[in-house]
Amino acid sequence: LFSAVKNKGAFCNEKKIQVNQNKDLYSSKYGISSSEMKKLKKYECFNQDNTIRMGSIAYKIALVAKGTMDVAISFTKKNDWDIAAADLILKEAPSKESARSIPLLKLVTNLPFLAIVVATFCNNWVLFTFISYMPKYVNSDISIGGLGLSLESDAFLILIILPAVIGVISLLVGGFIVDTLIKQGLKVIVARKLFNSIGFFGAGVLIYLIPHQTSVEITLILLCLINFCIGMAAGGFGVNHADIGPNYTGNLFGIAGSIGMIAAVFSPLAAGFILENTNSWFLIFNISTIVLFFGGLFYLFFSSANKQFD
Repeated sequence: LFSAVKNKGAFCNEKKIQVNQNKDLYSSKYGISSSEMKKLKKYECFNQDNTIRMGSIAYKIALVAKGTMDVAISFTKKNDWDIAAADLILKEAPSKESARSIPLLKLVTNLPFLAIVVATFCNNWVLFTFISYMPKYVNSDISIGGLGLSLESDAFLILIILPAVIGVISLLVGGFIVDTLIKQGLKVIVARKLFNSIGFFGAGVLIYLIPHQTSVEITLILLCLINFCIGMAAGGFGVNHADIGPNYTGNLFGIAGSIGMIAAVFSPLAAGFILENTNSWFLIFNISTIVLFFGGLFYLFFSSANKQFD
């Protein structure tokens, strides 16, 4: 017999109950009715071996509150009176487990995680080089590989703003496309590596071409395509943390991002040093290409979508 009182807890046979803190969807136990099992099979993220078949949605939710199951699934519309009591029981059942500490020793030797770290570092190297020095490149004299545009010209504003807008759109669209392809049956790791490769290798080639251009129009097209490619890469390394460590996603994202910020500090310094000593943009763009290719290859060979940290 399940019961609950608002702000006083949830109970089963007068014993207090608590939900599990399992954040890994694939290893979770699911409750679903037999009639809806066929609908579940098309979703790769669910492990069919972990399903418990039962009809009552309220009972399924109550078992989640008790910790017997992790997920209650239904694909059909429910009425308020079907789930109101179970909803209160679930809300009054706090988590059984406190947050677990991240296994740092395993973390620093794990190649799939290092693939994310390297990709983040390389992406940030190029990103912050462009953020810091793109205005100077557009304004620099043609004789040293710049475009020679006035900072007050309309063309200058377009070259700075339009590629950034394209990058934001690509970031949103890329994530949607990746999710759609995975739902339609594409393996998660294939999707991650495919879109990461589009981002890193595509942008790397396009960056190499930029200093060889004298046309403002072609340069604008290249910059837009570069930002489009980099936006697509977010569907690769950018969300891979949740695949390899669903219980540590925030920690993994924070550690990788922190290491990536080292590139944000040193890449502008390196670009400034190169310009001061060589007065040429060719080397800066060539280094960016090499960095992207290295990051893309490292991720391609060592990334994984399998859970690495329990």
